[in-house]
Amino acid sequence: AASFIGEGRKIVLCLNRIPDGTEIGGVNISGRAARDYNRGRSYTAQYANENNVPVFDSPQESTQCVIARLKGRQTLDRADSSMEILRGAIRVRSSAT
Repeated sequence: AASFIGEGRKIVLCLNRIPDGTEIGGVNISGRAARDYNRGRSYTAQYANENNVPVFDSPQESTQCVIARLKGRQTLDRADSSMEILRGAIRVRSSAT
C-alpha cells in the first residue's frame, strides 16, 4: 500500500486491526505480534492520510467510496484505470466455522 501511495496511484485503503488472540493460518497472533502488526497498520493509515488517500476499516465503506469516485467520472478508459482497491485486512478464522 505504501508503495502505491508513494507512486501517487488512486487507491482506497481498507485496514483492519488484528485483535489479540486472532488465529491466522493456524498461528495464534497475540501480545507483541498483534501490537506490531497493528502499529504497522497505524503507520500506513497515517501515511495514507498525509497523502489524501481515504482509509476505512470496513470493506463496505471502502467499496462505497470507490463506487462514488467512479460515478464522479465521465469515462474510465484503460489509460486512466489506475483506481485500485487494496484490502489491508487479513481473513480471520471465525470461531463459528
